[in-house]
Amino acid sequence: MMTFIVNHDGKVFQKNLGPNTASIAKGMKEYNPDKTWAEAKP
Repeated sequence: MMTFIVNHDGKVFQKNLGPNTASIAKGMKEYNPDKTWAEAKP
């Protein structure tokens, strides 16, 4: 499932977290995208 996060400047990043999206998302405690997150383009 494609997941999106937004930084304080409004920049949007996306990543497919796969079949474990719910458990992975619950474990996210802070905004800290690594190189596996791609900038979402309109």
